[in-house]
Amino acid sequence: MNALVARAGLVVAALGVVTGTAGCSILTHVLFSPRLRECKGFDVPLSVFVGPSRKELRARIHARNVDVDLPFVVETNADSLVLVGFTPLGTKAFTLVRKGDSVEVESMTGPALPVPPRNLMADVLAMSLPSACATTPDGMAVAAFDGWQVSDTCGNGRPVQRIIARADAKAGEEPEVQVEYRDDAIVVRQNDCRYNARYVLQASAPALSPENGVSDAAEE
Repeated sequence: MNALVARAGLVVAALGVVTGTAGCSILTHVLFSPRLRECKGFDVPLSVFVGPSRKELRARIHARNVDVDLPFVVETNADSLVLVGFTPLGTKAFTLVRKGDSVEVESMTGPALPVPPRNLMADVLAMSLPSACATTPDGMAVAAFDGWQVSDTCGNGRPVQRIIARADAKAGEEPEVQVEYRDDAIVVRQNDCRYNARYVLQASAPALSPENGVSDAAEE
C-alpha cells in the first residue's frame, strides 16, 4: 500500500513538472515573442480628410525578428476612425477607435500583439493624406499638415513617392515616414520605428456590423 501511494506521488510530481514546463513555455512565448514597439511620431487631425472612406487592406509588416501578415478594415471620416484587425482565420483580433485625439484599443488575443494597432493607424494616415498632385501632374507637390511637411513626387497627376518630415526638421535629417505608391501595393517605411509595411487593397471588406462591436462607435 505504501509503495502504491509513493508511486502515485511520483506520477503526480512528474505531471506537475510537465504541466509547469508547458505553462512556462506558453508564458515565455507571450511575454517574449518578437513585436514592434509603438510608434508615437506621425499623426494628423482627422479633419484633413475630405469625405468618408472605407477600405479592406492586407498588411505585411517586416522588421527585425518580426514578419507578420495582417488583414484589417478601416473606416474614416472627419470625426472618427475605426480600425478592425483580423486573424488569418478571420476572427477579430483587435479594434482601434479614434474620436478626435482620443484613441482606444481593445485586443481580443491578449496583450502581446506583434504590431501595435496605433502603428497601423499611423501608416493609414500617412498613405491617405490628400495630395496636391492633381494640380501638379508631373514634378514635386509640397503641402503642410499640422506641423508636418509632405512632399509628393507626382506622375500623371498621382503621387508616386511621398516623404513626410517634421516642419522644423533640419536639412539632411532622415524623414519620419516614406511612402511608395506601386501598381500592386503601397509600401510605408517608418524610419523612427524601423519597419516596412506593404499594404494591398482587397476586393471586398467584412461589414463593421453590430456583431463585431464597432458600428456604434463608427456611427456616433
